[in-house]
Amino acid sequence: RHIFYALGTRETLREFDMAAAVTEVGVTGSRLKAVRQVDIELPKMDFAARPASRGEYHESILFFERK
Repeated sequence: RHIFYALGTRETLREFDMAAAVTEVGVTGSRLKAVRQVDIELPKMDFAARPASRGEYHESILFFERK
């Protein structure tokens, strides 16, 4: 999930769930069925580059199967 913050206030401006978007694109009009999602949490390594970020970072592995 990507979260976009206002630079000065750290107010959340927008959230975008990338895994949900990829799943939707993958199954819409195709012969695929979403089976499972595995999230792997990643450590925050660079607070200076993302000073407004508060959330966690993770990668998602999406599993699909043919219908």
